[in-house]
Amino acid sequence: MVAISFSIEKLIYRILSGVKITTIRQLNNKWKPVLEKFNEGKDITLQHYYKQRSKFSFKFIETGLKNIEVYNLRNMTQQDAIIDGGDTKEELLEFFKMQYGKNYLEEEYVRIWWPAPNGIITKPNNTQIDWFNSKQEKLYTINPLVLNKKDCLNCFYKCIYCYAKNMYIRFKNKDNFTPGVYEGRLKGLKYAKDNVFISSIIDLFHDCIPNSLISYIIEKTNEYNENNCNLYFLTKNPLRYQTFLNYFDNETTWLGATIETDSYKSQSYQVSAAPDPEKRIVHFKKVDYPNKFVSIEPILRFNKSFIKKILEINPRLIFIGANSDIHSRKILKEPKRKEILEAIEIFKENGIEVVKKGNLKRLIDKKVGKIDYYI
Repeated sequence: MVAISFSIEKLIYRILSGVKITTIRQLNNKWKPVLEKFNEGKDITLQHYYKQRSKFSFKFIETGLKNIEVYNLRNMTQQDAIIDGGDTKEELLEFFKMQYGKNYLEEEYVRIWWPAPNGIITKPNNTQIDWFNSKQEKLYTINPLVLNKKDCLNCFYKCIYCYAKNMYIRFKNKDNFTPGVYEGRLKGLKYAKDNVFISSIIDLFHDCIPNSLISYIIEKTNEYNENNCNLYFLTKNPLRYQTFLNYFDNETTWLGATIETDSYKSQSYQVSAAPDPEKRIVHFKKVDYPNKFVSIEPILRFNKSFIKKILEINPRLIFIGANSDIHSRKILKEPKRKEILEAIEIFKENGIEVVKKGNLKRLIDKKVGKIDYYI
């Protein structure tokens, strides 16, 4: 496998959309053996990285090497430049001049070709996540982006209550967790009905994810949503929603934020590396969008002003759930039954639809008590 790093923001979108299907590299000790192996008829895989060797590096796509040829920059045409992802021939040549100095035309290069990404259609997962009061409403999940970082279990927030970490550890060697962008999963939206949760095992709006990749995924969800499903995005970084408001289809798309409490200060342990809940509330309040929802899961001990702060966000829908992770449940402080019921009642009085998730019964149902049946 050969790694190619693309740290220039706009290149990622061009690679994924098939505009850029080649790259030109100096014929050095790295590419000479690749050229030799390819000429011998051997199959070679290319791994395309975003900011390789960076703290937030990840492989965003993997392709086969379609062709590799010795290339002379003097022969570059306008068409060559566009296929290689440049706006103009002059722009691309200026880049090589900056990269290799004034004698850049004298260097030896190779031109590497790969096929345009065209993922096999993958049907979405019909999940049992209980986001709706009506059992008739179906909910599907798709995960078009997988990071698969060994040290962070596919997510940089490392929330101690994470429901996905055990699943990742169990299935990390499966194809579902091979890092990359899966357009085939986006195409699978045509098989979905009613509702789709986009990116259920990763926060698509984490600061490490480049804008071009996010905009690409949003555009594709709009394009492949043939059945006009409700598309749900959920983040712990709602500040980034502001960048993409013009990309969302507000007829079908819902924007959500996870806000488990209004402060982690009452907790004795580091809950998460995500933006503080106080900041999430402020940022999500400023998002001017018609279809907003809040996920209060797992609901943690909150202040008296919490309910008012959530109302000021102006959500149409609120999900409330308890902590399903047995280990962190012993550590994290949870609100009292009376406080939860009071919050639910106030939300409903203000015209907000409230969905009580099954795991919430542990905290509000007197008959359940401390039984872990609803995990």
